[in-house]
Parts: sequence; C-alpha cells; structure tokens
Amino acid sequence: MCLYFTSMWIQVLILLITPIFFIWLATRWAFLEKIGVVTVCYILGVLVTNSPGIKVDETTSKQVIEIVVPLFLPLLLFNGQLEVWQKLGKNILISFLFCVLSVTVSAILATYLFKEVLPNVWQLSSMMIGVYTGGTPNLSAIGLSLDVSPEMFIVLNATDLLFGGTWLIFLLSFAKPFFSKILLPNTLTKASSYDYQLDEKIYPSSAIALLLSAGILGISLGISKLLHNEIQEITVILSISTLGIIASFFRPIRRLKGSYGMGNYLLLVFCLAVGSIADFSKIWDTGLIIVLFVGFVMLGSILIHLMLSYIFGIDVDTFLITSTAGIYGPAFIAPVARSIGNPLIIPMGIASALLGYGVANYVGISISFLLRYI
Repeated sequence: MCLYFTSMWIQVLILLITPIFFIWLATRWAFLEKIGVVTVCYILGVLVTNSPGIKVDETTSKQVIEIVVPLFLPLLLFNGQLEVWQKLGKNILISFLFCVLSVTVSAILATYLFKEVLPNVWQLSSMMIGVYTGGTPNLSAIGLSLDVSPEMFIVLNATDLLFGGTWLIFLLSFAKPFFSKILLPNTLTKASSYDYQLDEKIYPSSAIALLLSAGILGISLGISKLLHNEIQEITVILSISTLGIIASFFRPIRRLKGSYGMGNYLLLVFCLAVGSIADFSKIWDTGLIIVLFVGFVMLGSILIHLMLSYIFGIDVDTFLITSTAGIYGPAFIAPVARSIGNPLIIPMGIASALLGYGVANYVGISISFLLRYI
C-alpha cells in the first residue's frame, strides 16, 4: 500500500512537470512549436504506457483528467468574450456561424450513416462538434460530460490529428489559390485590424486565475447538487462554461495576466494523462470505422461551409481563417493568416477561435440530447 501511494504521487508529479519542460523546449526549438506541444504530449503519453516494463496507474491518470478538465475550461474562457462580440466583423461572424452550422449538420448526417456500426455514435458526433467548433478543450469536456471512455477519446483525437495534419498542410500551401477560384477576393483587410493577442506565459497572477477557476468549479458542483441532489457531469460542464463566459465580461478578470497560459498548461497535463491510459488493443478494434467517421464529419463540414460561403458571398480569406479557427483553435491562426498573405486578419481569427471555445460545449451537448432521444 505504501509503495502504491508513493508511485501514485510520482506519477502525478511526472504528469505535472513534463508539460512545463516541453513548453520551455518549444521556445527554443522552432520545429517543436510547429508540431504542437499538445501533439507531443499525447504521443509521449501513448508511447510510455505502451512501452514494455513501464506500468502506469490508470486510476491516477483518470483522477488527474477529472480534475484538470473543469479547471482549464474557465481559464481559456476568461480571455475576452466581450471583445469577441464587439470586434468581430460582420463577415467574420457570419462565416464562423456557418462553420458551426456546417459541422453540426455534418455530424448529424454521420450519426445516421454510422449508427449501425458505431456504438453510441451520438456521443462521438457531439464530441466532433465540440472539437471542430472550439477545440481539444471542448472535445474533452463533452466527452467527460457524456462519460465517453478515455480509449475512445484517444482514437478520436489520433484520427483528428491525421486528417487535421493533412488539411493544415493544404491550408499552408495551396488553399488560397485553390479556393480563390470559387470564392470572392478579400477586400476588408484593413478593416479587420485591431490589437488583440493571447498571452501564453504563466505569471504570478496565474495563481489568482486558477483560484477563480477553482471557485467556478466549486459553484458548479453546488449547482449540480442543488438541482439533482448528486453530481451530474453535464450540469457541471455547462455551469462551468456559463460562469466562465460571465466572468470574462468583467474587465479585471479579462485582463488578468496568465489565465490563458495556465489554461494551456493544464490542457497539456490533460493530454499527457489521456495518452498515458491509451490501450492500443482497444483502439485497433474500432480504428478503421473511426477513421471513416471522423473523415466524413471533417470533410463534410468543410464542404458545407464552403457552399454557404459561396452562396452568401463570404470572401476567401474570411472562409479560410474561420475554418482554421473552428478546426484548430487559436494556435494556428497566425501561421495560416501569414500563409494566405493577410496577417492583419490574425486578431479576427483569434477572436473567432475564442468564441468557438465559448459556444462549443452548448452546441455539442445540445445536439447529443437531440441525437440520443430523437
């Protein structure tokens, strides 16, 4: 018992310290930043747990996951929801709403196509809506609220990395010339420029942000207990999302240095913990079907978004940057904006991605009820 307790705390320390090392390393190795520290943490966790002679305590990793998910959600939401609504241009906002609508329609279609071969496909569809509206935080939050297994999360995320990586290469190379033959040219570049950046560093004030996030978690648990006389994950996640957005409307919280950096760090801890409990034997059982499912949802959402952009006259730069915001989140806005020759649209892209963080849980969980019961 003593040996287990000691090893458990060693595992927790490894999960907490390793992301810090990779964050530091990414500031010195450019290629690591391009690959993405999130991806590195997933892969490292998977490699460690599937290496001979290394035993990872699954219960400990799951407990870490259950703690960090509700903590990093508010931290990522604190950064400027008010400014998102105020400063998103009309075309950007419309295009991002088309992006949300497109992935929702695509996921619903995928549910009916794959319902005979994928158990509980409604859960997976709602998670896909979360990840392609907001990002990995929403994928994990919705999965946690719907009690999706960590192994299934790994399968979804690994497949998303496969398709997402392929699409990103296209975005960074031939996307603008290709879509310029279909969509209107951008004429609103200067109007899209304003000062809005995300600070990914961790400051002493990050501790205050973390305490606020813990307070929101405590209130959300209380709300669930009051409404249901028990802790229900869906109620907790939706309460956290709502309170995180409400908190972002207060300027002192919105301007608090280090909230996004702390949230990003906890997200990396989560990625490492999830990777550490990935069971390859379970992954391969449903791997091919998941590949087809995720591919259908992603490709379908892009095509529907493209069609709506064409019909309603959305320009090519706006389509590309909002598609990037929905599929990848804030991290890849700058590289894509520079690759399409429009760095002035970066703040708008970041604002869209933050808006996605805010709405993804509501959309994904709402659609899960629709798909499950109707």
